[in-house]
Amino acid sequence: MIELGPGVRCVSPGLVAVQLASKLPKLELLMLLSELLGLYAISPDREADMNPRTKPILSTQDLQELLGKMPGARGVGAVRRALKIAPINAASPMEAKLYLRTTIPCSQGGYGLGNVILNDPVGIGRLSESIKELRIRKPDLLFLGVGSSKKRGVCLDYMGAHHQSQVICDTVRRNELIANGFSPYEIYKEHYDNIDYMDALMSQIRSELGLPSHETTRWRSDLERERRMALWHELEEIDMQAWVRDARLR
Repeated sequence: MIELGPGVRCVSPGLVAVQLASKLPKLELLMLLSELLGLYAISPDREADMNPRTKPILSTQDLQELLGKMPGARGVGAVRRALKIAPINAASPMEAKLYLRTTIPCSQGGYGLGNVILNDPVGIGRLSESIKELRIRKPDLLFLGVGSSKKRGVCLDYMGAHHQSQVICDTVRRNELIANGFSPYEIYKEHYDNIDYMDALMSQIRSELGLPSHETTRWRSDLERERRMALWHELEEIDMQAWVRDARLR
């Protein structure tokens, strides 16, 4: 903690997470961690505007070391639990939310698709006979599956507004992924918000990963659908700007 002036102190990013952990709902804490451990910074003007980072302002190792120095402190347990499922290296809030929806267990409103890595560098051969070197691609979400079903080959990109102005580059990127054995799926906000579309897409990805189909009773299926809708709605309601003005956090 650094004292900037009389009565004004600044804490480290890791300590911010610990201090707010007992005041934030679980999903808000996960989204806070996604920014601290991510490749983006929320604009002070509008959440839709982001400033990219070349690396996170806080690493998981630094956060774990800080937690280890504060055994028993309020909020430490909550941060430890959240860190196990938090989005790491997300490049936007929407990537973080998509990550949470795909990895959270079905019983809690997610799709339970096992291990997913955000923005993992993948060497892809260029589609050109005259250029032999590999190009590094970073799919937003790279699905690894679970257990013996682990398989690299399915990825999903969230297409924000900026993608609409670079269609040609996106096409080249997608074709290179296909040529190298990946199944590259892409979604826009209208797809993300459509529960039927997301259900069908995640079912297809589950199948391509070789994961067992998610069979359940009609009653349980209806309940899980309600929870998926609730999770989507709760994530949509999170205001990434609110942490600087929310009376609960003062």
